Amino acid sequence: MHKDRRDFIQKVTAAALVGSVAPNVLADQSLAPVDIQTWRNSMKNRGEQEEEILILGAGISGLCAAYELAKQGVKYKILEARSRPGGRNETIRHGSVIEEFDRTSICDFSADRNLYFNVGPARISTQHKRVLSYCNEFSIPLEPLINDNRNTYFSFSPSHSLKSREVYASQRGLIASTLAKAIDQNLTSHLIPNNQNQHMLEMLKSFGELDDNFNFTSSTRAGVAQDSGTFTPEQGIEPTHFEELLQYIDKWKNRIHFEQSLHQQSVMLQPKGGMDKIVKGFTSRLPGNIRYNSKVLAIKRSTDGAEVTYENKHGRIKTITAEKVIVTLPLTVLQDIEHDFSNEISQEIQQAQYSSAGKIAFQSKRFWETNEQIFGGISWLDTDNAQIWYPSAKFGSDLGILVGGYIFGGPAGDRFAQLSEYQRISDAISQMSLVHPNTSDHVYAPVSRSWKNTPYSKGGWSSRPPIEAFSHCDGPYVFSGDHTTYLSGWQEGAIASAHRALELLDL
Repeated sequence: MHKDRRDFIQKVTAAALVGSVAPNVLADQSLAPVDIQTWRNSMKNRGEQEEEILILGAGISGLCAAYELAKQGVKYKILEARSRPGGRNETIRHGSVIEEFDRTSICDFSADRNLYFNVGPARISTQHKRVLSYCNEFSIPLEPLINDNRNTYFSFSPSHSLKSREVYASQRGLIASTLAKAIDQNLTSHLIPNNQNQHMLEMLKSFGELDDNFNFTSSTRAGVAQDSGTFTPEQGIEPTHFEELLQYIDKWKNRIHFEQSLHQQSVMLQPKGGMDKIVKGFTSRLPGNIRYNSKVLAIKRSTDGAEVTYENKHGRIKTITAEKVIVTLPLTVLQDIEHDFSNEISQEIQQAQYSSAGKIAFQSKRFWETNEQIFGGISWLDTDNAQIWYPSAKFGSDLGILVGGYIFGGPAGDRFAQLSEYQRISDAISQMSLVHPNTSDHVYAPVSRSWKNTPYSKGGWSSRPPIEAFSHCDGPYVFSGDHTTYLSGWQEGAIASAHRALELLDL
């Protein structure tokens, strides 16, 4: 056997085996959970209470805290700088106004309730029990969101794209063929007991769709040859050569397994009609105690607890006092607000780093369904606009909203924030054309948002782990929001933090 080939097999085999048995090196760093039902039960015997809780921010965390307080008859007020509730939970439809620091645009989607764009959170993990519990409590109907579809694309370069099914089949074929040959040639006797060899070989042949010589030569998993499979037997297409796939490993090694992480699944969930159904679930059950267009200017301690200074919608400066304040505002927003929090929390606010995430979407005829049989899922691009999302609802209808770019952050998000609206649109169409060459013939009515460039957000989610101080009261202040948990960027984190805040109030 050629020495280079033997060395290659030994290295790949060792890596595959170590990866399959290595323990998870990440410690369980989740914050202590709070059972909301236990808190509700504890409040049943609470006596009359006159104090009013002030909540800063009407995002998911603030709305959840207000809802639970209202259910228990506790007085509260919310100050919200925007003219709407929900924070980053925003669903854009016909006529929606999208404001950024340097621009204002209006959504030109058709006036159809099925045409909407979840510009913030867009999927719910089946692991997120708190979110799902409120959807059930509010009778919000859910539907599947297809997160992983093997008929979508991986784009590796401007001239090279593969169907997802080809990438998956080739990867499995490479791993299975390499390891099977190593076992067959007795290169793994120090790793695998000899009496397990035959079982391993049978498993690997199935796993990688190998022939009797443990070669990966063709695969119906990757696709079938044209005109085969109906009146003639299916004929698997020739797989992508291993060497070709490996040269792009940095572009797909993490993306190919993303749906297997704890908070991602192949099929996730979404509220029918838009993610803001969750926002409406909360606000429809709250009395009119939300003061919109109320921009917080200063937060400081007082003899009675805390005093908050804000500017109302008429430009008047007002103050409001409260014994306890739930602070849900993003840390990037708190950087611009005068405050007297503890040194540890103040330092964390000044060091805050948020993802510069953004999205852009278009209305379109559903060419991806009629021409390419793509029904839901995500295509991955090797560009700034890393993902294309295909709608998971109303299959077969005439129109749909195509997310032409989900920009996670980093330098790509910074660039997206600075682009003019025209540049965002032209760049998105150019990048989508890498996998859909005729994109420009179909898409129209574009709409985009950069969360870094959005007032009262200044970023998508915190890029830093939460500090322990967020788990305790800071005098009259209690901190809440997804950034105070290890579920930053998820609504589950926002709700979990609200539940913890309620417990910390010690009512």
